[in-house]
Amino acid sequence: MKVMMTEEFCPPEEIQRMEGELWNLRVKEMDISSYTTRFNELVILCPGMVPTEQKKVEAYIRGLLENIKGEVTLSEPATLNKVVRMAHTLMEQKVKAIAEREADNKKRKWENFRGGKRNGARGQAYALRDGDQNLEPNVVTVNHLFEIDLMPIELCTFDVIIGMNWLILHDAVIVCGKKEVHMPLKKRTLVVKGDDWVSRLKIVSCMRVKKYVDRGSNLFVAQVVEKEPTERRLEDVPVIYKFPDVFPEDLPGLPPPRQVEFEIELVPGAAPVTRAPYRLAPSEMKELAKQLQELSDKGFIHSILRFSS
Repeated sequence: MKVMMTEEFCPPEEIQRMEGELWNLRVKEMDISSYTTRFNELVILCPGMVPTEQKKVEAYIRGLLENIKGEVTLSEPATLNKVVRMAHTLMEQKVKAIAEREADNKKRKWENFRGGKRNGARGQAYALRDGDQNLEPNVVTVNHLFEIDLMPIELCTFDVIIGMNWLILHDAVIVCGKKEVHMPLKKRTLVVKGDDWVSRLKIVSCMRVKKYVDRGSNLFVAQVVEKEPTERRLEDVPVIYKFPDVFPEDLPGLPPPRQVEFEIELVPGAAPVTRAPYRLAPSEMKELAKQLQELSDKGFIHSILRFSS
């Protein structure tokens, strides 16, 4: 009877589909109750995929969220009931912590918002940039604080670049057509407007310029060329500029003698090299002689005197 019912109502194609669903089953939107219910249903319908209790435990842990999967795995639960109870407990703790943090953030933001400037007589836009707050008479700056993790980089004209995680946290809505970002604040809406300035500069290709020239049109064409980087001098380094006595342009002489002679022997008992490792070209020999003469004139080295009978 069981075999006949299975062949009638559970064809191989349906079994294969449910096995794929069991393999790809995951917790969605923190709803672990629905995940557990559907998992138990698929385990009954697909016994071949999870024949043992250990396989059931592994399959259940595979579909959990990453923030609780590690804790559940480290506990090494032996049965499916234990892993289900532990996962539900951890998920409830995570949901409660998120709710408390959001409530605390909303309370703090509302208190900061109440202390800001407000004017209900006309429409206003609340600016987040100090550089643009005085451009329009109906734009004001409120003392509203947002929590955000910033990474300092060179932004040129941009003050802050915010990511999707921050926008999702504050339930922001991006209106691309108006270049605006709307964020709910209690019964009000914070509107962040983008730049309305439109450049009149038109960039054309070389082919189009050639067509205009062939037609006899009068053109003013500007070609943008990357500027060659200037060579950095010692005077440009702040540390060297502040301490000219420590970093002179030229070495005045040998350091004064010290009471303790300190040296590091890379090879114990090694003597200085007295022979050139390779034959120098005439130009290299001339440059080396020039450098040695400069060092000799400054007193850094002494010439070797040979005495003969």
